[in-house]
Amino acid sequence: AITVATNSGVVRLMVPSNDVFTGDIGSLQDVSEGDRVVASVHVDVDETTTIDRILVIPDLTKTVTRHILGVILDAEDGTISIQDRDGNTVTIDVPEGVNVPDVGTVVTAVAQLDRATGRLLAQAFDRVEDAVQRLQEATDRNEGSDFGDELEERLEQARDQHLSALERA
Repeated sequence: AITVATNSGVVRLMVPSNDVFTGDIGSLQDVSEGDRVVASVHVDVDETTTIDRILVIPDLTKTVTRHILGVILDAEDGTISIQDRDGNTVTIDVPEGVNVPDVGTVVTAVAQLDRATGRLLAQAFDRVEDAVQRLQEATDRNEGSDFGDELEERLEQARDQHLSALERA
């Protein structure tokens, strides 16, 4: 069961026994406390209100930031296309003032998701080669320091992950 606060008061909604809502792919685990929902329900003979369908309304005010690692395939007309490590092509809108590396460059693109339109808006690009160099410099600076072996190991792991991504590209 889930409890929903409505304009008319608090309502307890029962979930079907199979925990899957008719017509949609999803389950009760997809609904989190604090989510805004719209539910289609029916009242059983015992006056229990049971959910038939439920729609979770996304909070459009939440900022969702994505990091996309891949190769720039195309850059024109305020958009770029990046092929990610899984072979998917991701299109990102690029506002004025955001510098875009050349086509063929392996980058991590930092983009915000516009939840209303589903489009990504670029915030920045970081060339993977530059990230690898920064990690190597940090590893070198740490050598012999009081930070110890754990920090050095983490820096090396991060550098190796970026190098692997660069090699796959």
